[in-house]
Amino acid sequence: MIRSMQRPVSWPWFFIEAGFYFSLFFEPWGPVFRYFGWLFCLGGLAVMFGTSELRVKDGFLVPPLGRIILFLLLWSLFSTLLNFHGWYHFAKGFSIPLEAFFGIFIAALVVSRKGTARLERLWWASSAVVFAWTFVTVLTADDFGGPFHNVNTLGLYAVMTLPMSLLLAAETRGTGKKMYLSRLLVAANVLTLIFSFSLGAWLVGAFETACFLVLVRPSLKGLLKAAAVASVVAALLFSALAVSNPKVLSQAGREVQQLLSVSEDLSRFTNKRSIIWKATFDLSLEKPLTGWGWLEFRTLVKEARGKIEGIGVPFEPHNMYLELLVKGGIPLLAGGIALFAFGAWSALKKMKAQSGSDRHLYAAVMTTAAAIMLYGMVGSVFAARHKVGFLFWVLFGIAAARGGDGPATGTQGGVSLADEH
Repeated sequence: MIRSMQRPVSWPWFFIEAGFYFSLFFEPWGPVFRYFGWLFCLGGLAVMFGTSELRVKDGFLVPPLGRIILFLLLWSLFSTLLNFHGWYHFAKGFSIPLEAFFGIFIAALVVSRKGTARLERLWWASSAVVFAWTFVTVLTADDFGGPFHNVNTLGLYAVMTLPMSLLLAAETRGTGKKMYLSRLLVAANVLTLIFSFSLGAWLVGAFETACFLVLVRPSLKGLLKAAAVASVVAALLFSALAVSNPKVLSQAGREVQQLLSVSEDLSRFTNKRSIIWKATFDLSLEKPLTGWGWLEFRTLVKEARGKIEGIGVPFEPHNMYLELLVKGGIPLLAGGIALFAFGAWSALKKMKAQSGSDRHLYAAVMTTAAAIMLYGMVGSVFAARHKVGFLFWVLFGIAAARGGDGPATGTQGGVSLADEH
């Protein structure tokens, strides 16, 4: 680790930090903003490595996660080259795991050096803008996808932001303006989750809420007060939006009918995803060890099957585990499960070693990691790389960052800045 945390900020580090925060805030607006921020990060990193201010042997990630990530990258490279489809497909496919793991690295580097206070504020500000944007689209258009123009992406976004919104509510007490704003953020997050009209996201959101409350264990009085305020605000906003756009209620009714069809028609309950899952699994059986490489799923389906009967050519398998299996075989699937499991375990371990706001932060991170593992049964954070994937890897980077296993020292919001080797 970098030893001195109090020295003056160098201009290369300024570019790394500024680029990271820029990418974090503007991630929902598309990949161009993220890459623009990463350009500054890469420039700063190049200078710092060139001047030995950072070294390859410096540890930024907890040891198990660092080794797992290295294995996943090397195996992904091997399987993609083994199933080579041209440099365009190679670059587009292999960039998916590469971007994910760069996100973990840069987040772990920033929070281990600067803490998480600024990260949390930018996160909440960005999510508030997205929630407001979503409500405007519900009022003015038939598209309920908000800035993403896709309800599945909106649902995944709301799933990833909910634990952090709950964190703000857990940290804000009293009766002041900040307390009501924190409850408003939770209510807006819940409504955004509802407006995704994604059954999978709804179920995962319920799981997240229960998981976070079990980990944080708030007082019953505080919990009831926060829930009452957030519920009233959410009910008022939902009523206003439902009156303004009658399609809100019809969409909600459709999802309820889908939920009730669980015992009748699996294809209907999963919105035909079960058909895609079976086709994906059949593809994986053809190359169970190496997989087909990180090729775009629709390109793979076109080349290997042409079309899936009753579906056509899907954009993604709508299952993270089947995606890993078909892309890199059993080794990639096993490594991917290990990555998420160790990340959640690391966050839980850090949570138990902390108290107060630090404990709540790690509870939110652990909850998000567990939620994405559950959501992986109906979607994939890898497939969501364009607009929301980086946000998850940022939170994962907090769990993966070295430090935070003991009492926080010199922190800004919760990550230990103590040196480790």
